[in-house]
Amino acid sequence: MRTPTESARLRAGTRLGGAPRASGGSARLICFATWVLGVEAMLLVALAVSGLGGSARSDSQAVVDAPPPVPGLFGLRESPAHSALLLVTGLLALGALWLPAWRRQFATGQALGYLLVGGAGLLLAATTPATSPWHLNPADHVLHGLLCLLGLALLLLDRAGRPTWHRPGDPASPTSEPPATVDPG
Repeated sequence: MRTPTESARLRAGTRLGGAPRASGGSARLICFATWVLGVEAMLLVALAVSGLGGSARSDSQAVVDAPPPVPGLFGLRESPAHSALLLVTGLLALGALWLPAWRRQFATGQALGYLLVGGAGLLLAATTPATSPWHLNPADHVLHGLLCLLGLALLLLDRAGRPTWHRPGDPASPTSEPPATVDPG
């Protein structure tokens, strides 16, 4: 239940802290970014759980030279390390979904992290034999590239959704008066 002061501030377009509410376009971008982040979190957690469930074996079934895993969901090879990476990313995305202060850091970390993971994966795929313990395939590289691009997109959406603040008297401020000109004549 809102107090009359809170209701008046919301109608006037300010939040309780006094900051102006986001404009319609910015609010839509923030809402879209939140939905994208939620869908990403759920898909990554589902992929990770499916990979961990498919790769779980008892100790009696463990083999020293196990064959590479069979491509699973979406053609990804489900290894425990890859599934753990996806699970951590999905859980961090859920954290960023619930804590808006984390969103910018999460998007930056995702973009840079998956750029490094994708680059390292491509390098390992080019230099190791097909039966390496990494079990990389093209679908894994595409997923890492898409996650890097998604991190960049979330970072751009976060930037576009933030209002630009100007101090009074700042020349870039739209409310400041234009500088006085001297009439030469």
